[in-house]
Amino acid sequence: MKNKELFLILSIFIFCIFLISFVSSVEMLTSDAGIKYDQRILDEFANPNNTIIINDSTNESYVQVLIYFKEPLEVDNFVFTFSNEEIKDTSDNNLSSSRITARITKKGFDKLINDERVDKVYYDFPFHGFEKNNSLNQIILIVVIIVLILSILVFYIIKRLIKIKKR
Repeated sequence: MKNKELFLILSIFIFCIFLISFVSSVEMLTSDAGIKYDQRILDEFANPNNTIIINDSTNESYVQVLIYFKEPLEVDNFVFTFSNEEIKDTSDNNLSSSRITARITKKGFDKLINDERVDKVYYDFPFHGFEKNNSLNQIILIVVIIVLILSILVFYIIKRLIKIKKR
């Protein structure tokens, strides 16, 4: 029984270390216009093997991005500020939205990170909840991990005390 408890505690500890390192792995940069963007977008443009090439006359490379706006806006009006070659396949065609996904060229990306309506731009990856410059999210995650570890330790101590009283 003792080995199982030790294994559980060590597994949770290793998992917590993994979570903390994952949180710190997203590097956010800031454009001259003050818009934060994910470093991985530039990495994708730098590696042509990873970008999507849409078979059209321009043969442009596209990267899938997630765009957050400072406030909800009319998506169509936003998209029309880009040429058809700069942005494609926008995901949210609602009248008003606070975020959209789209495929964008390097030229469109450069235009995007200077657009005053944009707040942040992420590489379209399944997990975007934390960014390196957002210490509040990191603090919340660390507090949750500490509470989890302390709960396990308290449970273990109580269990031991109960065993001692039974003897």
